[in-house]
Amino acid sequence: MIRKMWTEEPSASFSGKYYQIKNAYCNPKPIQKPSPPIMVGGVGERQTLRIVAKYADACNLYGSVETVKRKLTILKEHCTSVGRDYGSILKTKLGIVEVENDKETARKKIQVSRGMPEE
Repeated sequence: MIRKMWTEEPSASFSGKYYQIKNAYCNPKPIQKPSPPIMVGGVGERQTLRIVAKYADACNLYGSVETVKRKLTILKEHCTSVGRDYGSILKTKLGIVEVENDKETARKKIQVSRGMPEE
């Protein structure tokens, strides 16, 4: 709906399963053409990543290297199922940076933030 409002003149209409708009407008229109990129973030693999494959320009993933690899594989499968070019989606990963005076303190803080036991 928002992309229609960003790109259609003078107004946009949409009728979907859950939402409908009639003659909605957005003024001023965004400067970015054809529209600002839409990023979708979340942890779901069946719903969220399917939404990314259908509609998003970018996604933000979170988790371990193994988790992110799995999610990227699932995203690629969703892209194939909806006929979307997997490479057209910007993929980013949320991460944590700890800045400390020494490596050991930083390592311990990272373990705690990940819910891992200290050694």
